[in-house]
Amino acid sequence: MSRGRDYSVRAAPAQGHELRLLTDGFNHMLERTQAQLSRLDLLQKITRAIGERQDPASIFQVVLQRLEE
Repeated sequence: MSRGRDYSVRAAPAQGHELRLLTDGFNHMLERTQAQLSRLDLLQKITRAIGERQDPASIFQVVLQRLEE
């Protein structure tokens, strides 16, 4: 998972109450990490677009396009 930076991988359900709680918690952590990485990717795209364009109308258009994607 960490080598390929693939945070869509989930731990298989485990047998036993404590192990199941652990794997559920781990999977929840992976979901949050994946969501945060998506937000950071969007922020990076917006920041790059702002650097390329200086007028507000153009920046707004790029932000809308990225959000639609």
